[in-house]
Amino acid sequence: MMLLQKYLSDECSPSEMEELFDYLQDKRSNRVLLTSIQEEFNKVIKAKYEMPQEINNRIQAKLAAQIASVPVVPIKPSYIKWLQIAASIVLVISTSVLYFYFKTNQISQQPSVVKNEKLKDKVVPGGNKALLILDGGEQIILEDAKNGILAKQGHTTINREDAGRVVYYSQIKKNIAPQFNTISIPRGGQYEVVLPDGTQVWLNASSSLRFPTVFNGKERKVELSGEAYFEVTKNRNMPFTVVLVSNSKNSNEIHKENMSIQVLGTHFNVMAYEEEGSAVTTLLEGSVKIISSITQALLKPGEQAVFHNKSRKVNVSAGNVEASVAWKKGYFHFENENIYSIMRKISRWYDVDIEYRGDFTKKTLWGDISRFENVSEVLNMLELTRSIHFKLEGRRVIVMP
Repeated sequence: MMLLQKYLSDECSPSEMEELFDYLQDKRSNRVLLTSIQEEFNKVIKAKYEMPQEINNRIQAKLAAQIASVPVVPIKPSYIKWLQIAASIVLVISTSVLYFYFKTNQISQQPSVVKNEKLKDKVVPGGNKALLILDGGEQIILEDAKNGILAKQGHTTINREDAGRVVYYSQIKKNIAPQFNTISIPRGGQYEVVLPDGTQVWLNASSSLRFPTVFNGKERKVELSGEAYFEVTKNRNMPFTVVLVSNSKNSNEIHKENMSIQVLGTHFNVMAYEEEGSAVTTLLEGSVKIISSITQALLKPGEQAVFHNKSRKVNVSAGNVEASVAWKKGYFHFENENIYSIMRKISRWYDVDIEYRGDFTKKTLWGDISRFENVSEVLNMLELTRSIHFKLEGRRVIVMP
């Protein structure tokens, strides 16, 4: 373990590096390595934090699961590849432990895992920011507004209840034409809106939701661009429909309907950023029907539908629920995820621009990292893999091999 620490700190002598290579080549060392890492982090956690026994037990169980998941089989990768694997293991365990402990204790700012003078600039994480655009064009900056009534629209009252939540209260009246409002989330923002029927929607950065001020008629219909998590109020007589639209400034398909999701009452996450090239719907509870111009698909809990923007086809498979809702719970979850996808998430949440100096097509990373870290700390954690490096210049992140 000490040799691995010295290697990651660039302090290994040639003889020590050779010893570490030999150690990692030994198939019996796979599980031993993870056990050593577990013991090392136990020391760090105990030295810095007073942790309740219950939380400590949960962390130990998570570490034990990591260890148990590693098979003891002969593996013969190259020396460098082995070190990348070992460093990735450190990233997975260390960031999972830190997130698990601090999130449980509701502490928003976590200490840095590693120090890196290159990344000393501070770009703070996103927060509760949103712009509410009323029918007619009036705009309300929600983070600047006070709690209480924001506006009244016919039989609907709009309240700001706290720093990250706006609620619509509506007295449903038949034959009343609804007005349409839009809540727009900038880069570096997130917000929750409770719709007139009680449906709760959490919106991620660079997202928007257009919805009526009152639901009447035969369906409840909203339009989404970006990413949102829905907990839909059940109403069998009025199905809830989410229509995915494009809002890219460079797109010729602005507000063109790409796909819709029909539900009665359910919990699901939709990630439909224009730049991702596909829309991913992950179902947690209930059932939803995915509808495109050429196909339909019915999802069961735990399943995921991927709608491909170009082909307009829908593929259904077992979903990664943890990854899909990680953003809502306050952390990044990377599971064999490519660098470009990771950096798009970082760009949206931290409101930074990304510049690539090299080809990272084959680079993937694993790990859980809190979204409440400054961007420099997140980049430092990713650098632990030694497969990628970063330079921070103002609000620009330069990605290098």
